[in-house]
Amino acid sequence: MEKKLIVYDFDGTLYRGDSTRDYIFYCISENKRILLSAWRMIPVLTGFLFHRDLARLKSGIFRILCRHFDLSREAERFWKDPETIARLYPDLIRHEPDRINIICSASPDFELAYPFRMLGADSLICTRWDEKKKQIIGSNCKSQEKIRRIREQYGNVPVEEMYTDDDVADGPLLSLAEKGFILKNGKIIRSLQAEHEQPQDVIIGV
Repeated sequence: MEKKLIVYDFDGTLYRGDSTRDYIFYCISENKRILLSAWRMIPVLTGFLFHRDLARLKSGIFRILCRHFDLSREAERFWKDPETIARLYPDLIRHEPDRINIICSASPDFELAYPFRMLGADSLICTRWDEKKKQIIGSNCKSQEKIRRIREQYGNVPVEEMYTDDDVADGPLLSLAEKGFILKNGKIIRSLQAEHEQPQDVIIGV
């Protein structure tokens, strides 16, 4: 049986909102002393303004957090919070024998490891964090980087479907997929058919 790749963005798609932002605020709520380290972000933000390097910006933020937390352990606590779990849309992922369900996200691996296991997807492709070096490995997993990482792992296996809430950031991957779906609040609101001539309005759930 030939397998088909089904790709899901995470934030705004499988999760209502931005999980990395919510995780950062969760950490701050758990330990207000993090705010005392805010001055350390000045050079990080300055560097971002000049270079627009999201990997560098995220590395700076996570370095501050890991002074106070084990990032993976705190992420698991974050995901076990009922308010966080309620933001997931687990029914979007269909578990069928011929599907390889891939979560592909710019959020970091230590943060997504727990929901990845819980959602039962087959593969997690995301921004990679080096715990020893305290920095992002490689590029932020966004836009063209998503395609590069998928090709790195699966070669030229066709992407049959792509689900996202952002047709701009995920435009390259939507163009690659045979079918693209734009979601809002866990529901498909637009369908982009193969060859992507014009979006078609769809008001259905998955």
